[in-house]
Amino acid sequence: MVFVMPQISNAQQVSFYAIASKSTISVGDKIEIAYIIENADFTDLVTPNWSVHLKFLYGPSRFSNYEVINGKISSKKTFSYLLKATKAGKIKIKGATAIINGKSFKSNDLTINIVEPGEPINNTGPTPKPNNNSNAPPKEDENQSIEEQVKSNIFVRAFVDKTSVFEGQQVVLTFKVFYLIRVEDLQIAKNPSFKNFYSYDMEIDKSIQEQHEEKYNGKLYNCQTFMKVGLFPIKSGDFVIDPIELSCVIPIMIGPAGFKIQDFKEVKIQSEPITIRVKPLGNGIKPDDFCGGIGKFSFIAEFDKDEVKAGEPLNYSVKVRGKGNIKLLNLQKPVFPAEFEVYNPKIKEEINTQTGDVVGMKQFEYLVLPQKAGNYTIPSYSISYFDEEKQDYNRVVFPEKTIKVVGNVNEEGKDDLDEGEKGKKKSSAPKGIEKLFSKQKSGSTSFFGSIGFYVAMVLPILLFLGFLVKNGNKKSNKNINKNASKINDYKELAEAKKHLDQQEEKPFYKAISEAMLGYMTTKTGTTFYVISKEKMMELFAKFELDVDSKNKYIAILEQCEQALFSPLSDKGGMNGLYVEALNLLEHLDEQFKKLENA
Repeated sequence: MVFVMPQISNAQQVSFYAIASKSTISVGDKIEIAYIIENADFTDLVTPNWSVHLKFLYGPSRFSNYEVINGKISSKKTFSYLLKATKAGKIKIKGATAIINGKSFKSNDLTINIVEPGEPINNTGPTPKPNNNSNAPPKEDENQSIEEQVKSNIFVRAFVDKTSVFEGQQVVLTFKVFYLIRVEDLQIAKNPSFKNFYSYDMEIDKSIQEQHEEKYNGKLYNCQTFMKVGLFPIKSGDFVIDPIELSCVIPIMIGPAGFKIQDFKEVKIQSEPITIRVKPLGNGIKPDDFCGGIGKFSFIAEFDKDEVKAGEPLNYSVKVRGKGNIKLLNLQKPVFPAEFEVYNPKIKEEINTQTGDVVGMKQFEYLVLPQKAGNYTIPSYSISYFDEEKQDYNRVVFPEKTIKVVGNVNEEGKDDLDEGEKGKKKSSAPKGIEKLFSKQKSGSTSFFGSIGFYVAMVLPILLFLGFLVKNGNKKSNKNINKNASKINDYKELAEAKKHLDQQEEKPFYKAISEAMLGYMTTKTGTTFYVISKEKMMELFAKFELDVDSKNKYIAILEQCEQALFSPLSDKGGMNGLYVEALNLLEHLDEQFKKLENA
């Protein structure tokens, strides 16, 4: 707690001003900037940001003196800062802000001329004291409550770029805190819930994230933008954005008039609620091919080739560019002939939110495996989105496409090629999930080749594969040897270790998949025939296994599938994947043991 000198009713006129020890200096010289308060007590002093031409060295140094002349008491409090000139130029140092008796007022600006070393200096004297009284604070309200002091010196506001939007159209919500006093330990005490909105954090420009000056209702405040959120309403109606609540510690003046005491108090402030009116799209009836897009977009759809061998991969991609809720776009699966195996798309996003709008690109890439020779026509494909400018739906139609498939995939997984192709080396490219994982001989069962396996496996993101391969390469054989003693504890991985030692790529990834699935079915008492990706996620939730383990488990399965069905070699990722699988099973074992002992 800090005590401030008592106020005396016979005091002189209050003033607050700034002076500099020199008005002109050379680069490398030091200069003293002083802020002086006469005949008043104060709560806080906020100095401006120093110019890039000056380097802060020390401060503040504090001095006080009192005089009594002809029965009148006067006082002076000086706050002095020492700086060093680093760059030539004529600069303006903005005034400081002081709080006197709960009221805010500002000092004069200072103009300093900095010259290069050796240049003549015409005026080396100090800057003069201002001879006007425009900075005098308003008369103190002796009865001002703590709540009134808080309200007049610090507050938080929420701003939106629009209050009336269409369903799915973006609203940019920005939170700013305005203050005139020193603020400490500023924290978010309660976030708004954003009910009925999809939300995501947006990047904040550094210039407004840091302290800067900004006018609000015609008055200049110190300001910081601390949160920026993109909101997309998920249905029509009038919805309220709840207030955000902040907590902080600020200085306040307490005590009776004539003997003020400065104290520090933790306070909470909150923004006002904001109502957003959300209108339905068009007439409320959405087209069957509506992708959920609201904004302005362009679409490109293409195959990577027109002719392909049976069982070899064919890529079909749809790329979307534009401005709007591009993150929420979700395309319907294109229609392919029955002879084509089509997997869930990998999705790639390149999104920029710094401008306030969401702009960028989103790509859906489908892996297609033709199974039989022939000329196939891919039907035309359409996508609809809602155009914000036209306030109506736009439809983009892609024409039909003919794909030529040569050769077939028989039951043994071999190509039935034309006579001219028989003498050529057999391709090592994947021949389709159904043929690669045919059922075992009678009397034995395998999850691979079953419907449950197909559902369990989801096509991974190819770029994510690259990431895993890269990290897998960082794992050394030394790590595997370190864990060699644990191999016998996980018989499911024994087969995978054998293929790893022999660098047999496809059998290795197949064995890892079997090991991961077999481990979970053994631990949970679930049979192969009821496993799906959704079922596995249910098992992790049912047995309260941690989310990180679940994510790693699914990632391992997805990496295995991609390696099995991709024509690209992935031997570089085998060592790393083996160690990841071994470590994950160990971690899952610990969790299951805790459950058994509970």
